[in-house]
Amino acid sequence: MRHIVLAGAGHGGWETLASNQEKIPEVQGILVLGPTFKTDICPAGTDKAFVNGAEQFGQANSLPTFWVEGRANNPVSETVWRAMVGMYSHKKDHLSLVDLSTTPSGYYTFLGYGQAFPYWSVKADEFLKHLSLPSGLKDAAYVEPIIKKNEAESLAKIDDIQALPDQSDKAIQAYKEFLKKPFPRAFAIGENGTATAWSERDPARHALETCSTHSKSCHLYAYNDRVLWKSRLPADTQVYHVRVDPKGDISLFLTSLKPDCSVDFLPKIRVVKQPLHGTLTIWPDIIGTPHYTAPSPLARCNKATHGSSAQYRPAAGYRGKDTMLMERQVGVKNPHYQSIILNIDVL
Repeated sequence: MRHIVLAGAGHGGWETLASNQEKIPEVQGILVLGPTFKTDICPAGTDKAFVNGAEQFGQANSLPTFWVEGRANNPVSETVWRAMVGMYSHKKDHLSLVDLSTTPSGYYTFLGYGQAFPYWSVKADEFLKHLSLPSGLKDAAYVEPIIKKNEAESLAKIDDIQALPDQSDKAIQAYKEFLKKPFPRAFAIGENGTATAWSERDPARHALETCSTHSKSCHLYAYNDRVLWKSRLPADTQVYHVRVDPKGDISLFLTSLKPDCSVDFLPKIRVVKQPLHGTLTIWPDIIGTPHYTAPSPLARCNKATHGSSAQYRPAAGYRGKDTMLMERQVGVKNPHYQSIILNIDVL
C-alpha cells in the first residue's frame, strides 16, 4: 500500500496529528476533523497544551493536511482552535482549512449531522484529488444531496403542502406526518406511494428502499428542512399509446383501491380535449379490472371491481391517428387532477 491517508476526529484527530511524527513513508496526507477533546489532565492547562501541541506537530510535519473546525459545541473556544491552526501551519501552504464556524449552525459535530456534509465533503474530495488519490462520492444515497444555492432558491418551502407532486390524500397525510419527525429525516415519493424514514444513520437510503418495495420511480422529495424535488412526478402526466380497429373501441378503466382491495373512491374524469375523429364516452360507475403492476402491493387486486371509464370509438370509416386529453381525480379531501393523454392509431 503506497497511498495512505491518516484521518481522525476529536481525540482521534489529535492522535492523527501526533502519529505523523513517526514519518511513515506511505502516508500521503492527513485529514483531521476537529482535533480537540475535553480534558483536565494537562499540567499547563488544556488551552495552552493544545496550542503548544499543535505547534510541535506542525514543526514535525510537512504533509498536506486537511483540517475541519467549527464553532457550535466545540470543547475549546474559537480563539484556541484558530491559534492551534496558526501554530500548526507556520504560514506554510500544506494546510487546507475548512472553517465551519461561518455556516448557519456553526457545525462542530459535523460527522453526526447529514446537513453538515456538503460544507466539507466536497472540499475533502478536492483535497484527495489534488494528491492523486481516489476521490468522489461512492454512494450518493448515504449522504444528504448537495444543493447549490441557486437551485435551493427555486425549490418549494418545506411546509408547502401544495407543492407536493402527489396530491392524493394518502401522500398529503404521509407528508404531514413526515414534517413532525425529528432530524435526520427523509421523504421519498414514487408512482404508487411514499415512504418516510427518520432518526437513523441513513434515512435517505432507508426511505428510498422502503418506497421501492411498493412503488416504481422513487425519488427523494425532502431531506430534513429542505425540498429537493425540482420537477413533477414522471407519472403525473400519463401518456398512453394504443391501437384500435376501425370498427372497434378502446376503454381506459380507472379506480382507487384500499390496501385490502376494496374501493376507496371512484375517480371523476374530466374531458379537456375531445378527439377529432371519434367519440369519447365517460362512464362514472362501471365494473372493470384494474391493471396495477409490481412492485405495487395492489397488483394482487387486479380483479373485477367498481371504477370509472373513458371509452373511445373511432368515426365510421376513419383510419389514422387521433388524440384526446383528460384529467382524472386523485384524492378526495384535496382536489387534484392528473392529466392523461390518449394517443390512438386507428388501423
